[in-house]
Amino acid sequence: MSASPLRRTFAVLGMVALIPILALMATSAITPMDAAIRALCVWLAVVVLGRIARAFLAGALRRVERRAGDLEHLDDDHVGLAPQASSAAPPTRAADRRADDRGRRATDAVVEEADVIVS
Repeated sequence: MSASPLRRTFAVLGMVALIPILALMATSAITPMDAAIRALCVWLAVVVLGRIARAFLAGALRRVERRAGDLEHLDDDHVGLAPQASSAAPPTRAADRRADDRGRRATDAVVEEADVIVS
């Protein structure tokens, strides 16, 4: 199973945060025990920040989905200054529902992926 972009980003940031600890240990400025404690703190910070980012992204996606649902009642024919001739038939309610279901499934998939990242 491949990792999501969010999970990979936090993994890279965690590895970059370990570079100063490695440099201090290489110059014998800190003991291996101190380096291990600092690395544990870095790991904990990366996990906590990952969970906060997942919660923020999940909330933002849900908010966008709700706003799209609120705007669903607007009809394109009533937007604009002059009426426009349209050769295509207006979308049906069934088509709107299918599109809405696809959007919800996509949002749920992103939220589930974010849950896997944090787990």
